[in-house]
Amino acid sequence: DYGLLEAAAKQQPDWQFVFIGPIDPREFQGQNLQKLPNVHFLGARPIEQLPSYLAGAQACLIPFVCDELTKFIYPLKINEYLAAGKPVVLS
Repeated sequence: DYGLLEAAAKQQPDWQFVFIGPIDPREFQGQNLQKLPNVHFLGARPIEQLPSYLAGAQACLIPFVCDELTKFIYPLKINEYLAAGKPVVLS
């Protein structure tokens, strides 16, 4: 939910929003997010580095747009976040 993320980043300029993973240019719609100073798209990282990034996070986001396509999706990433002891915000 790019709109929700943009609103959150603007409302909380002292928070850092860090996104890790490849960006598919055919689907990416976060160009406005990329312009914000507290939003960081780091791209893909080796799997061995992911635990250290997760350790530094204060909370984890799963920003799905709530619609007919996503309303029955179970985000598997939540298992990793909760296993790491991180609070999770679902949209």
